[in-house]
Parts: sequence; structure tokens; C-alpha cells
Amino acid sequence: MNRKVEDFIRHSYYAKWLATRFLRFACLFNPTFDVNRLFKRYFGRKMDLKNPGTLPEKIVWMELYSDTSMWTYCEDKYLMREYVERKGYGDNLPKLYAVWQKAKEIDVSVLPDKFVMKANHGCGDVLVCKDKSKLSVDKIKKDFKRILSLPYGYNNAALHYTRIKPCIIAEELLVNDYADISASMVDFKVWCINGRAKSVLIVYDRDEKKHSVDLYDVNWNRLPQYLNRKNKNLVFDDNSKFKYKPLCLNWMLKIAEDLAEGFPEVRVDFYIVESKPIVGEMTFAAGYSSLTEEYYRLLAEDIELKKKDDLKTE
Repeated sequence: MNRKVEDFIRHSYYAKWLATRFLRFACLFNPTFDVNRLFKRYFGRKMDLKNPGTLPEKIVWMELYSDTSMWTYCEDKYLMREYVERKGYGDNLPKLYAVWQKAKEIDVSVLPDKFVMKANHGCGDVLVCKDKSKLSVDKIKKDFKRILSLPYGYNNAALHYTRIKPCIIAEELLVNDYADISASMVDFKVWCINGRAKSVLIVYDRDEKKHSVDLYDVNWNRLPQYLNRKNKNLVFDDNSKFKYKPLCLNWMLKIAEDLAEGFPEVRVDFYIVESKPIVGEMTFAAGYSSLTEEYYRLLAEDIELKKKDDLKTE
């Protein structure tokens, strides 16, 4: 697909509406239609789902043949909070101000002057409000009505997303501990395999088109050789801005591993606020564009694939 067309789809609601419905139809005949296209762009070949060897291939295999019901539960940005609280980490979540099932129910009067509003089922559609008095409530309702109408998950073969019941949540606006380094909040994305943290992908300086990335192992050794430099949406800094490991790194890794318990793979995303790790989300279908095929193969080595029927007999 032409990159200019892709940019148009990314930023146009009507184009997104058409694209999601096309992908929904395409998935009836070939669930891997979209993800194969993206995988080939970055790695020069189609996915091998008969003998999957990389993390993206194994993720798609599990989407198609394994039980992903808990993926749906934990990737729901609202229900995920319940899961994190049950694990004992409620204090490591952003404050929740409100939840609405429909856009017309949005009531900003119950919110503080600063907040974040987002849908629970998608990716990237976030309203960051720093001054409530400047908001157009009618526009917000219109925008979120559109966002809730877009099915998510038919792209990238992330089919567990399609089972999330959409809603809107409002949470606290977090303060950036790394404001001197990054113009946006810094994401610390902890990859966990079989409940063990393996590495931390750092994403910072986000804008609509690009973002900067860095990669460290759990002992804070830098791994720049595993960043995918074929991805034109990524910015690479050969002089790391994060050479000093976060003071709360061990705390963050402990939370990530506790949340990842029982999952073959999951990425747990954090922010750091006043030296405290804050859980942003859990992601199961990430993994084909930020890192190299070599590293995705290393991450996938210990993942044992099991079909639904095999899981029931254990």
C-alpha cells in the first residue's frame, strides 16, 4: 500500500471507517492479510505460521489457534485496571475519574481541569487536556462517537481486540519525570516471556509521525543493535539519553513479571512519575516493527505454542 495512502487512512476518520470495514471483510477469508503485508515490509518475507520462529509469528499463531480470552480482558484499558488491582498494584495505576459507555454521556463537569480521555479498545486516540475551560464538549462527543464506532483488531491480526466492548475513560494527566529529555511522556515497555522480564523498549519524543526509541536489557545494558532501522517512523539516537537506569527499575520489573504471570508473552507499558512506576497498559499483539527479526527470534525461543484443545487437557 502506498505510504501516502496509509498516512491518509491514519488521519482521516472516513478513510479509517472504510479501511476497518474492508479489513473486517478480508479477515473472513484471510485473517493474516494485513499483518503479512506489514511483516513483509520490515523483514522481506511472509510470515511462516507452519513453523513460527519469531515473536510476531508466534503471536499471530496464538491469535488464530490458542485461547486469547485473557488477552482481551487485559488489553481492555478499563478492565485491565481491575486485573492490576487484583494483583496488588492498584497504587501503580493512574487515577480514574470517570467511565462512559457512550460518547453522549461524557460529562466534563465531573473532571478536574487537567485530564486524559481515551477509548478502552483502540490505540493512539487520546485526548490530553491541560485546560478544561478551552475544550469544545460538542467536538469531544463527536470525536469519541466516531472513535467508538471504529472496530479495532482486524488490522495486524490482533483479533482479541475485536471482542472488547468499547467505552471511554478519563484518567489523571501524568507529570513527565523526563521533561528535560522528552517532549512527550516516556514509555518504558517491558517485554515479558513466560512471566520473566527480558528487555525494556523506551519510546519518547512522540509526535503524529515519528518517535524516538532505545532498548536495554533488564540489567540496563544498551541493545541498539536490535532496533529496527528499516522502520522510517522511528528515530535513533546513537548517544543514549537513558544511560542512567531509573531508580525504580527493579520495582518496575517486579510489577511487570507479576502481571505477566501465566502468559507466554506480554509487553507491560509503564510511565515513571516522581520515581514511581505507573502501569499504562498491557499489550499482547505488539511486535513486528520496532525491533529486528533477530531479536524477535531470540524473544520467541522459549515460547511453547499450545492450541485451545491442548490447554483444556492439562
